Amino acid sequence: QPGDVRLVSLNWLMALAERGDVLPRRQSLPEEAFLSSAQLRRIEEGARRGFDRAGLEEAFECLSKEPSLSSIIGFFASFFC
Repeated sequence: QPGDVRLVSLNWLMALAERGDVLPRRQSLPEEAFLSSAQLRRIEEGARRGFDRAGLEEAFECLSKEPSLSSIIGFFASFFC
């Protein structure tokens, strides 16, 4: 059934860890914890193309808005995903 499996965002997980929180039950996770189908398609397209300029720009935007460990890792990961 649709919705039985949902991918959790690595950015959301890293932010959770930075706050020192623990991972709650799936049913208790907020909607922003999950990857949308559009986000998953962008990840897939970037992986197929190799270097993803849109992903790099998005990572740089996140880094400039809120410098944190997760945004720095996301920025560098954009070179490989």
